[in-house]
Amino acid sequence: MKDLESEDVQEFIDMLMGGDLPDGWELSHQPKLSLEEAFGVVYYLQEEMHLIPERFELCCVCDRIYDTDCQGHTIDATDNMDEWHRELGLEEQDLTDHDGQRFCSEECEIKFWRDKKRSASDKSEQAE
Repeated sequence: MKDLESEDVQEFIDMLMGGDLPDGWELSHQPKLSLEEAFGVVYYLQEEMHLIPERFELCCVCDRIYDTDCQGHTIDATDNMDEWHRELGLEEQDLTDHDGQRFCSEECEIKFWRDKKRSASDKSEQAE
């Protein structure tokens, strides 16, 4: 069996969402799943069938598959607050509120927190 790479899993998700089929393939009824449904299939193949290694995750910002063995970060609210998150202006509660969020890179995590702050700021301005 082939060792899977994140690109292989991404290609599978893209195909499940109606994207290109591999060369030489034809399907009479190609699936057109949403991203959440397609990743649900991957998750089932990971957790129940053990056909796809569990190290592949979906970034909550860029919606791309990444390999947790060599990149990425998952918020774990049980971890102590670190300096990096403090420098972003976060508090313990921010991490608790978003426990389990997955990011493929620091850039995606920074974008996530900036968008959260912007959204919170917009809501407070609307309330005034």
